[in-house]
Amino acid sequence: MVLDSNFCFSTGIAAKYKDITDKDHVWIRASVYIYPVIDIKENPSTLVVTFQHKGANYKYRTVNTEYLNLKLNEWNKISMDYMTPFPRSKNDNLNVYLWHRGKNEVFIDDLKVEVFERKF
Repeated sequence: MVLDSNFCFSTGIAAKYKDITDKDHVWIRASVYIYPVIDIKENPSTLVVTFQHKGANYKYRTVNTEYLNLKLNEWNKISMDYMTPFPRSKNDNLNVYLWHRGKNEVFIDDLKVEVFERKF
């Protein structure tokens, strides 16, 4: 996918809490590959993980690319671990996406969410 100033949000991953787990919480690992073609400090992006209840975000967490040591003209993997909050409703939505805050193109691929549950 190509993101730029006209198309700044990636296609995301969304799932209801009840479709992720029946536990009171889980760990989530969100990851995406990003291919910057200009200095990432001048063309930043943000990996976002959040829960939404009745349209409002809660436990909103991010990783900003301008603070990472990404290599230009190469695929770089960004990942973030996130412990889910106690849900306000089992119908609350997990949302994971990349928000491109720069003006120039950046390429992304393989946005993924992994779920880790406790075994007991």
